Amino acid sequence: MYWTTGEVAEKLGISVRTIRYYDQIELLTPEKKSSSGKRLYSEDDVEKLTRITWLKSLALPLSKIADIIDQMTVDHLLTLHYRMLKEEQQKMTQSMEQTQRLLQLHKLHGKIDWKEINALIQSFEDRDHEDVWQEFFSGDEGERLAAGVPKMEEEQTMIWGNVIKRIELCIAKGIQPSDQEAQLIASDVQLLSKQMFGGDEELAAKFWEVRKSEESSEQAGLYPVSQEVLQFLEEAFKVSGEPT
Repeated sequence: MYWTTGEVAEKLGISVRTIRYYDQIELLTPEKKSSSGKRLYSEDDVEKLTRITWLKSLALPLSKIADIIDQMTVDHLLTLHYRMLKEEQQKMTQSMEQTQRLLQLHKLHGKIDWKEINALIQSFEDRDHEDVWQEFFSGDEGERLAAGVPKMEEEQTMIWGNVIKRIELCIAKGIQPSDQEAQLIASDVQLLSKQMFGGDEELAAKFWEVRKSEESSEQAGLYPVSQEVLQFLEEAFKVSGEPT
């Protein structure tokens, strides 16, 4: 069975102009022509055009497609397509986590610092955060942190956000780290840390060192916390005698 250029175009949803161009550059030359000179495409031609379209969807240039098209089976194409979908799925998941993170930042502070948001977006685009944990911690510790540090949509993270807001209010009111209200906050933070790190004080201390560094926190994908807040909390720990 053979199809004309128009019929193939309608069948595959490709423009007649594109099919004719592929013929012009000898990427897809029809098997035969009618007595009146019309191009006639066989089933093999249509299958080849489908493979060309798939490869083009992978952003490959036509010159490269011409080099590999005859070696690319349907199995190869489906495998490539599957891998591409998996990569897109991973990017979408990261994008959703990033958006949720920015949403919680806005809820927490009531405003958006676009410089911090841009830096946060860039950190998600450029880094694999599980790899980042491995940079700062030993293999086992890195794996535990990558799995255990709460995501922004989790209830525990909302509690951490409330703690940060309470510290900001203390600072705004002139409350000192040694005052009772600040000491209650320090106690709450210790309880949350024990839950997060399973009582591993050494791991908690290492994490705190990463958290105190703006650069390390950004690389690890942690939402921004001001140095003023961190300093207040550290002073409160010193007063209470709790490890930081």
